[in-house]
Amino acid sequence: MNNIPQKPAEQNGVGPVIGSVIVIVVVVIGGFYFWGNKIVKDKQTAEIQNQAMSASHDMNADEINIDVSKLEVPEENLNNLENEVSDL
Repeated sequence: MNNIPQKPAEQNGVGPVIGSVIVIVVVVIGGFYFWGNKIVKDKQTAEIQNQAMSASHDMNADEINIDVSKLEVPEENLNNLENEVSDL
């Protein structure tokens, strides 16, 4: 019988390369996902701050436009308050 040593079959390196590519793609997609979430949260935070700033600005404008001379307080209410304060 022929006992000729045979060379082992060369292993193809495609499997590890495909596995590495898949891992890299998953990591990149995950990075884009978290980066996108961060951008959305930053936009929401900025929008909320803008709304709060405009609301406080509007309130200040309303406070400035109040005409105190048009306010009417009944005289009897003032007298009642004075009496209650003096009783204390």
